Amino acid sequence: MNSDYNLTDSSHTPKIIKEQYARGLSDYVVKTLENYLLHGLRPGGFMYSVLANDFMGAALRADAWNRRMLADIADCILECVPPEAYGNYATVDAWIEDSDGRRTKFYNSWGRQYVWQQLSGDESAKLDL
Repeated sequence: MNSDYNLTDSSHTPKIIKEQYARGLSDYVVKTLENYLLHGLRPGGFMYSVLANDFMGAALRADAWNRRMLADIADCILECVPPEAYGNYATVDAWIEDSDGRRTKFYNSWGRQYVWQQLSGDESAKLDL
């Protein structure tokens, strides 16, 4: 992991996760990613494998819909999930446990703004952080 990485760098700051519906990703996948990123909730076996870059395990755990969408889900993770949150099982577990504060740093830089936008119903609403 690059220790110089800045979670506020717009090239890796997650896009509004709702945009992923346009890709055809299921509500379940989108909410799973949202809960994982913002709250550190451990995803189910399929998404846990995807986030850990274990695509053999993911393919074996996927239902028919997610198996068809696997490439789109992987693309969403590459575009929307910070590098500190995926890549192998140890990295995924570290995000969930937040032992080094990586998830808290992410939430403080991006998550609160996202939650504010969802609560206000205005995706352009700005929250003074």
